[in-house]
Amino acid sequence: MSKTTTYKTNHNTFGGVIYQSDFCTDYETTHNIAARIVSDWSFDKQCERNIELREMNQKYNKS
Repeated sequence: MSKTTTYKTNHNTFGGVIYQSDFCTDYETTHNIAARIVSDWSFDKQCERNIELREMNQKYNKS
């Protein structure tokens, strides 16, 4: 018995900004990659909240 799994790709998130220095292994200072990832996740969450609020406003303003 074979099972087929379908994955849906979510294109509604911000992938972040990749800098040239991210690929440089000789770069002596920190890249702050973790901080940038957390910042991007926070941006995604804020966008989700804005979408939810917009949908709720549209729902209640139609009444």
